[in-house]
Amino acid sequence: VVDNDESTNEEDSSAVVDTSKTDSNNTTPEETPIETPVDTAAIDTADVDTTDNEIDTTTVDSTVVDTNEVDDTEIETPITFSFSSNSVTTAENGTFTAQLLDEVTTLALTSQYGGWLDKNVGATGYFYVKEIDGAWHFVDPEGYLFYSTGVTTVSAGGGINLPDDLIDNGINVMGNWSDEDIDGIAFSPRFSFLSKFGSSSDEREALFDADVFPVFDAGFETFVDEEAEDFVEEYKDNPWVFGYYTDNELRLHYIDIDAYLALATTDDNYIAAKSWLDGVGGTVGSVTDDEKDAFRGYVAETYMETVNSALKKHDPNHLNLGCRIHASVKWDETLVAAIGKHVDVNSINFYNRWAPTTDEMDMWIDVGTSPFLISEFYTKADDSGLGNEDGAGWGVTSQEDRASHFQNMAITLMGHRGSVGWTWFRYMDKNDANKGIVDESYNWYTVLVAAMKNVGNERYALREFLLE
Repeated sequence: VVDNDESTNEEDSSAVVDTSKTDSNNTTPEETPIETPVDTAAIDTADVDTTDNEIDTTTVDSTVVDTNEVDDTEIETPITFSFSSNSVTTAENGTFTAQLLDEVTTLALTSQYGGWLDKNVGATGYFYVKEIDGAWHFVDPEGYLFYSTGVTTVSAGGGINLPDDLIDNGINVMGNWSDEDIDGIAFSPRFSFLSKFGSSSDEREALFDADVFPVFDAGFETFVDEEAEDFVEEYKDNPWVFGYYTDNELRLHYIDIDAYLALATTDDNYIAAKSWLDGVGGTVGSVTDDEKDAFRGYVAETYMETVNSALKKHDPNHLNLGCRIHASVKWDETLVAAIGKHVDVNSINFYNRWAPTTDEMDMWIDVGTSPFLISEFYTKADDSGLGNEDGAGWGVTSQEDRASHFQNMAITLMGHRGSVGWTWFRYMDKNDANKGIVDESYNWYTVLVAAMKNVGNERYALREFLLE
């Protein structure tokens, strides 16, 4: 089975240095959408909604009030948002409408962590999540509302002043694989609990490679507990730790009970699968599709419940950000529910779609019962001069198109009650592919970064407006 949304750990291969610079002419978006047909040969129109979440192009007013300074008689200062749209043609997947945010000239006042000084809902000393009036939010260690706008794989060099230059350009979190020695910005450690257990012996590695996740192995719970205790030791008292990712892109959609039932009858994983099947009244050799689906959920929930219990035992202060689900896992309600029960935030690596629809995002929080964070997304442009064969991100023509795709995605996410943030993949180009916000000579892709800064300038007032 070929899954076009399947991606791999892209941080394992070596980088190819490219000294080319991009940042070509930035054009002004048109004020109304361009009606361009979608390439229905490449896109499942039942899955992709190019009109969902469109923003009225009329000008709107919101307000920012410093609650520490304002009395009842002081006049509020208005912030004006307006929107436009254009169209973006992808290399292989058709043409889509992009909702764009017009220039924002003001800048929100924020805490040292990047939280909104206008809204304090109670400090714990660490990041946490809170549902307020039906919408989910991160809260920073000082108690201020926080919306995560991150980038993965941040590394120092090239004369870029980190983290200040990131913060100035709208980034407030460093995602996976980032240099944790960069101070003054939240960061997100990852530990591969299941992947590491799967490589802890030849027998387990053979199972793992066959998509038999050995979560029922007698040693799994003890392994996770001991590894969690060691893993969190250096982080558990650090308020700059945003939260923990538990694994990356596990192939949960390939779990098949028949593979478990084909194991030796003395194997712990066979015993668990047979016991489960007996419990639901199933029969070996004639397992139904519904039973197979339910078993996938049983394996996924066993994994995440075990990991979450160990993390909370050894570090109750920090968030469990989940295992960065991907591919068809993110559309599978059984798997989304199984993982969502035992995380604080469900992280989702988002590829092979233009943007999620409202119905899809509703499912993530209604079925998953936890807020969601887009932990990876990106596009790569032809005008970078790179080959762009590597990676799951869609190809587009120009840096302006990358900026349009980013803005559309950011506006879509910020307008949903379950979204608590997004993370661009990645900081620097790699493997001859235009994934980064800087090239491999540390030159900014200024058109893309300007769009990130514009969205980030007043992200909190903007989100309040989009949620209305």
